[in-house]
Parts: sequence; C-alpha cells; structure tokens
Amino acid sequence: MRSTRAARVREGLNSGLEVMTLRTIEFPDGRRIQILTKPRPGAMSELLDTPE
Repeated sequence: MRSTRAARVREGLNSGLEVMTLRTIEFPDGRRIQILTKPRPGAMSELLDTPE
C-alpha cells in the first residue's frame, strides 16, 4: 500500500500539484476551523524514497 501511495504522490507532484494536509482545530467553545498545511519536508522525502 505504501508504494501505491508514493506512486500517487509522485504522479501528482510531477503534474504540478502540491501536497497539503487539511487540519481541523476545535476550540473549547465548540467552534472549529480548518487549516491547510504543507507536510514537513522530511515526511515527503520519507514517502517518496520508499521502493516501488
């Protein structure tokens, strides 16, 4: 499964897409906000360095 995921990410990056993570933060009063963040650089290299 990991190699399939890496292949999909690699395809997306090669076609000009950017990898982002959608995070939801919930405040104590119940309000929620969603934030797009970029993954840490090490996570991307770990994912893409896996053998296919």
